[in-house]
This record gives sequence, C-alpha cells and structure tokens, in this order.
Amino acid sequence: PVRIATLTNQKINESSGLAASRVEQNLFWTHNDSGDKPRIFAFDTAGKDRGEFQIPKAKADDWEDMASVTIDGKPCLILADIGDNGRRRKSCTLYVIQEPSQVKQSIKVRKIRFRYQYGPCDCESIAIDPVSKNIFLVEKIFAIRCPIYQLAWPDRNSNDVLVAKKVGSLQLPPVTAMDISADGRRAIMATYANAYEFQRRGDESWRAAFARSPRT
Repeated sequence: PVRIATLTNQKINESSGLAASRVEQNLFWTHNDSGDKPRIFAFDTAGKDRGEFQIPKAKADDWEDMASVTIDGKPCLILADIGDNGRRRKSCTLYVIQEPSQVKQSIKVRKIRFRYQYGPCDCESIAIDPVSKNIFLVEKIFAIRCPIYQLAWPDRNSNDVLVAKKVGSLQLPPVTAMDISADGRRAIMATYANAYEFQRRGDESWRAAFARSPRT
C-alpha cells in the first residue's frame, strides 16, 4: 500500500466506515467508531477536510460501517449502527440519508430497523448491491466460517423490525469491512490481514457467488 494523504480534520480520530461519493469524484465519507456523535465527515484524496454533517434524530451507539448507493435516482449514504461486541442487541439500525452537497444542507433521515434471523450478531461490515438493493452483512466471528446475511430493501417507510436472513457462510478470517462495486459484479471483504474478492458470473445470485472460494 502507498500512503496518498493524511486527513487534516483532527475530529476524525477513529475512522471506522468509509464510502465513496456518488456525487463528486475523489470525494469520500467517513465516521468515527463508537463513542462519537451521530455525524459524518467528508474529505478528498488530498486529505483536505470537506465538511462535517450532523445526522438529526440519530443515535451513534456503535457505528461500524457505511455504504453509498443511488436510490430512486438520488445518491444516498447508509450509516450502519450495527456493532454489538456483547451480542446483546435485540435490533440494529441503518440510517439512510441523501448524500449532502453543502455544509448547511437540511438532512432527512430514514431509519431501517432490523434483527438477525438467528439472534444477535456482532457485525462490522455492510454493503449494498446497487442492482437489487439487497443489503449484506457479515458477522464478525473468530471461527472457521463467518455467516453472511441478506436484508431486502424495504419498499416503504415502516417502523417494523425487518429480518436479515442468512444466505451462506464464508470461510474467512473475521471480516471488518466490505463493499460491492458500482456495477454489482464484485464484492470485496477486508479482514485484519487481507482483502478477499468474490465475483458474480452472469445472472447468478450473490448466494451462489459467496459459495465459491474468493480471490485473495
């Protein structure tokens, strides 16, 4: 790896999630790990601070990851409050906002509450398929296989607690981050040591793609 920049904003003291902007090239978003306010930060590839944005009516219990996606023609960010080291949370929350373009922009928040099919999970990674809009989460577990869950994108605002269903198990070390490429073809998962790439063939499902061995 080659260092390309150092972030100038000293408020970013434990960057946890990272997402590329869908509005501006070379712009990125991040947030701190647990213990911070519900806020996100923008920066560019030179490390220059591009603004801080407070997320209204949101809680930051343990934000672990984020993702960017276009929903109904609008660039959006998904902030994942999914950390659960003690595996005690009955439900977790995803905050969906339209990607801000100016510092004083009013931000509307959509909350997606969900639980896992087989009980609480400790999770640090989220990705969304830009084609199907299905959301994927990988349980961070120190075991031979890491369960991966799929959450269908809700078609309406609801206070219902949705269910993330298990769609497979990955023979990987503990996964701490993931993302899916903008064309919906490649999923990359990061661990403490390496990154692993899964690739879809033709019109196959992600369930089928995740069943194969990845490229390290």
